[in-house]
Amino acid sequence: QKSVQIELKIADATVGIMCFELVNSIEINDYINGKLEFLVAPKNEEFKTLVQVELRPRTKVDCSTLSLCPMAA
Repeated sequence: QKSVQIELKIADATVGIMCFELVNSIEINDYINGKLEFLVAPKNEEFKTLVQVELRPRTKVDCSTLSLCPMAA
């Protein structure tokens, strides 16, 4: 389906849901500590969005987007 949904829970209570579309692949960087990353819409030439997930030693989700298009004057 090329989509990723991350659901953050504390006990049985959902505290956040993040959905990402147009994901072609997920790269596992560190299986033991649960570190992985993926690009959102990797074929888009104007924006590159990188999502990094870490499960241990603490849960963390970082998203960053880089604009590759020139700024209008």
